[in-house]
Amino acid sequence: MKKLLVLLLCLCFCLPNIAKACDKKDNVSFFVSSHQYTADATVLAFGKYCIVGVRTKGILLKSQAQKYFDDIKQGIKTIAPEYTQIYVTNDLQEVVVIKDVNKKINEGMGALQIYNYVKQKYPNAIDKIISGANI
Repeated sequence: MKKLLVLLLCLCFCLPNIAKACDKKDNVSFFVSSHQYTADATVLAFGKYCIVGVRTKGILLKSQAQKYFDDIKQGIKTIAPEYTQIYVTNDLQEVVVIKDVNKKINEGMGALQIYNYVKQKYPNAIDKIISGANI
C-alpha cells in the first residue's frame, strides 16, 4: 500500500512536468527503439523514474537478455542522467500496462484516475512494475 501511495504522489507531482520531460523521454524512446534487439519499445518517465517496456527480437539466451537490459540501462543513464531509477521489462503484461498508462496520460486523464483505472484493470502487473522499479 505504501508503494502505491508513493506512485500516486509521484504521478500527481510529475504530471505537470511531463511536457518538460518530453524531449528526454523521446530521446530515451528513440535510443531504446534503435537497439538491434528491440522490436518495439514503450517508455514511461516521471520524476527520477524511467520505466521501459520492450518487445525483443533475436535474443535466445538469458545471458543475451541480461546484456541487452544492461546496455539499455547504461544508455538511458548516459542520455538522461536525471532518471536514476530505471526499470526495463520484456514481460508482455507489463508492456501492455506501460502502453495503456501512456495512452491515458496523452488523453489528459488525471493521476488519481489513471491509478484507479490501472489498479482495477491490471492489479497484478502494476504491483510487479512498482516492485521492479523500486517505487
